[in-house]
Amino acid sequence: MVGCAARKSAALTVLHDSSMKTISLFRIASSGALALLLGAFTTVQAADEARGQLSDSDFKFTSAAASGGLTEVHLGKLAGQKTTTPAVKQFAEQMVTDHALVGAKLKQIATRNGAVLPVGPTDEQQKKINRLSGLHGTEFDKQYVDLMVDEHKENLKAFQKAAKDADNPDLKSFASETAVKIQHHLDMAKELEEQLKGQRASK
Repeated sequence: MVGCAARKSAALTVLHDSSMKTISLFRIASSGALALLLGAFTTVQAADEARGQLSDSDFKFTSAAASGGLTEVHLGKLAGQKTTTPAVKQFAEQMVTDHALVGAKLKQIATRNGAVLPVGPTDEQQKKINRLSGLHGTEFDKQYVDLMVDEHKENLKAFQKAAKDADNPDLKSFASETAVKIQHHLDMAKELEEQLKGQRASK
């Protein structure tokens, strides 16, 4: 009888320990799920606060335009320091000036609508800056100008789309006005690209 009672007591102890472990695991899982939910809610809330009164699509365009413009300024300053080709240097200086002005106008629109814009390039854009930082001479010129052609082609598409589809009237007007400048930059970059090709072919 004593042995039977002992076995029952041991079994109850194991059952109790198992139940407590299950409860503990449930609490951990529940707290983890709650943390994930709170994290997701915080992220959504932060995104809503960042876009202010702009629609999701307008804020997405605005953010991309802001980080893209900042990247152009960084690359232009880098080109101004590294290139020894007068035409490339002149182009780079104009990119810095024009994109700084465009960025200032975009910031005004964002501020009026309570939106918070990026303060620097994206990680992917920073990689491009870093890659060009390691180049020199004619190779730098080629890669920089090629990148300017590609970037302005993509930017032109985005700004032309926003000029048609943006919800915010000020943003739509800004996109339409800036698209003209981007087209001019693209034409300049293409002309410079051909000029550099001619110089390499003559060597």
